[in-house]
Amino acid sequence: MRITDNSLIFIDEFDATKENILNIIIESGMKHRINLLDLFLNIHNHLMQNECPESLLQESEYRKQIQENKSRKWLSPREQIESFKEKTEQIFQKYKLQHTCKSHEKFSTDKRNFLFYDYHFHNVLDAHNKRIEIIQDYDNRANWINAVDFENTVRGIDIRTLLSEISGFLSYYQRGISYIADNYRHLKNEHDAIQEAFPLESAVRTTLNHFRLDGTDVEFLCKNIMEGEMPYVGHEDRYAIQRQNFYETGFRYHDIIDSEEHDTLSKIYMYNFSQTPESFLSGICTKALVVGISATAGLYTNIGNYDLEYLKSRLGKSFIRLDGEDLQRLKINFEETTKGYEQVELKIKFIDSGSREESIALLEVQLGDRLEIEKQLLLYGIS
Repeated sequence: MRITDNSLIFIDEFDATKENILNIIIESGMKHRINLLDLFLNIHNHLMQNECPESLLQESEYRKQIQENKSRKWLSPREQIESFKEKTEQIFQKYKLQHTCKSHEKFSTDKRNFLFYDYHFHNVLDAHNKRIEIIQDYDNRANWINAVDFENTVRGIDIRTLLSEISGFLSYYQRGISYIADNYRHLKNEHDAIQEAFPLESAVRTTLNHFRLDGTDVEFLCKNIMEGEMPYVGHEDRYAIQRQNFYETGFRYHDIIDSEEHDTLSKIYMYNFSQTPESFLSGICTKALVVGISATAGLYTNIGNYDLEYLKSRLGKSFIRLDGEDLQRLKINFEETTKGYEQVELKIKFIDSGSREESIALLEVQLGDRLEIEKQLLLYGIS
């Protein structure tokens, strides 16, 4: 959604819009789920197999000029890609990801197992007082996912550690790709004889496609990079998240799925809901003057209305609620504008129908409740 700066936006039935925005956020989050392990392994495997062309590694003059004014040296495109390789290989070897992750028979059930994350992990398992571990089994070449009692001695690796490290790398990877793509864009602009600006999105897609990623992965990563979203926050960002508040960070959850269609491995999907109606609205308010209109817009309820306390703290002095003289002035203007309406008599009658019965039949097709229609006709004295 693109809004011109300094726009004026009126929102009628202001509080009712929260549910609509929330439904869109939920629909988008469910639609854009990702298989974390598959995405990581795709990136790792293609990094190990491919070599980058010199055209992608060369530094632009624009980047060199910026570097001169920086106290901290940036990684060059070549160094950035080598850094990708080192980090992916370290995680790959640490967790033995050449072996598939599979739910142990003691863990696998007909019910789903979830991990919720809103700066703390919350397990929702088909058991109580359990933690989820990944136990490496060299003989069977498998990483078993199992639920273990909290009081038991740790045998494997806490699955949260694996997910956090992969999530941290994916954030690092997206930022790195954006730097390489931006450098490539400036290279194209500096050497293009036609002097047409090379779009950043094209540069991002070019960089991602060079690593032979699947089309779905390219779309997902490109969208995140272009929108500045990093939907995988590791433990290193935990306290920043606490400061930002749930409304600004949303939450994500992981769904561990077993199926006969992939009987030898489990799939761990991540669903990300990084935005909330409150953060969406506050984002609009930074670009436009938003006027919310509703008889119940001022109610302090987080379910049927936006969290007004959050909006106040987020917008500061820009959050204005009419009261006192302003409301009185609006009331007087309204009364002057509608003066005389109380003397108007409305006479309602059916048109395009031959009889009262035909009219009721037409309304019944539209509304479907004959008794309610007849009750309303009597109420308004319509013959």
